[in-house]
Amino acid sequence: TNQSLRYSIRSDVQLYMTTDNMFAELDNRLAKHEWILGDKMTMADIALIPQYALFRWNDFPFEAYPNFLAYVAQWQKRPTYVKAIGDYMPSSMSLPESFTCVA
Repeated sequence: TNQSLRYSIRSDVQLYMTTDNMFAELDNRLAKHEWILGDKMTMADIALIPQYALFRWNDFPFEAYPNFLAYVAQWQKRPTYVKAIGDYMPSSMSLPESFTCVA
């Protein structure tokens, strides 16, 4: 029905806005620090990075978050990332074509 469609669209927009806000906040944090909570890796980093693989697999548009992508690029160089995530979700080993790491 039209009401169900409107609810679905509204829910999708709200989900996208929430996700966009989350990645924008992460991008801002990573502009100032090497890791999410500062200058040392924490459980926040370990818990978040597998989510990149899932979002990437679902074609989330990461191009707006260059600091987050640089953070992901650093993770992708870690053998533990490749073994734990990259080997099982090869799409998690790629970055958007438009991304150029400046670091």
